[in-house]
Amino acid sequence: MKINLTEAAITWLRDRRVFFENKLEVRRLRPGQIIHFKDDTEVEPHTGFLSGNALCEMGAFSYSWSHLPPGLRVGRYCSIASDLSIPRPRHPLDRVSTSSFMYDRNFSIIRSHVEDTGKPFHNAQPNPQKALPVIGNDVWIGAGCTLMPGIAIGDGAVIAAGAVVTRSVEPYTIVGGNPAKPIRLRFPVPVVARLMASKWWRYSFTDFADLPLSDPEAFAERILALGDTLQPYEPERIRLRDLQQFQEGAALPAGALHVPGAA
Repeated sequence: MKINLTEAAITWLRDRRVFFENKLEVRRLRPGQIIHFKDDTEVEPHTGFLSGNALCEMGAFSYSWSHLPPGLRVGRYCSIASDLSIPRPRHPLDRVSTSSFMYDRNFSIIRSHVEDTGKPFHNAQPNPQKALPVIGNDVWIGAGCTLMPGIAIGDGAVIAAGAVVTRSVEPYTIVGGNPAKPIRLRFPVPVVARLMASKWWRYSFTDFADLPLSDPEAFAERILALGDTLQPYEPERIRLRDLQQFQEGAALPAGALHVPGAA
């Protein structure tokens, strides 16, 4: 889905705390520019798409300095540096040719030749693709990384700058290299287990004001001890397709520019 940004659309996104810049006083996108996303994409408030004009599913307090493809899923509290690459499409290796004529009849260089010669070509072969990677919560991806399709990056993982990740990464594991290999765990196994059990990313960081953030083990124990007394952060998810209301000819519903929670 493509949306031609208007002043009202930009205000609607900012009111719902979906940002395209890392400073509140800065405006990166302007009316007339185009953003695009899958029509079922939803994001949480307090997310940052700091580069490019594509939006994907993203959890609260996550941001990216890279262009992210529509359809990617990013959890909460993630930090994605610049120049992330996710290769697509995969060319078939077990056919006569790896050329695009094998599967993409609409590619300009392929379609134009068919039209110029007047010779129909109906022998295109299926070329199924792996799904986009899935990025968990509290993941840090360094600059210049490559994530191959079909993998998952576990909660708390760190991808070192320049890494080429060809396999799924376990939670709280630091990986690096080409191909990426485990370097070490961020914390000892028992601490990782307690952090995973706490699922601390379900909460707002403002609830952590009095917790020992420099001691991961003690922090996890406190989260677990608080139990049901600590309420998960469950904001209303933002349906990006609702931006259609701001397109030319669409009626602007009452209260569309209201900031959630404002009087």
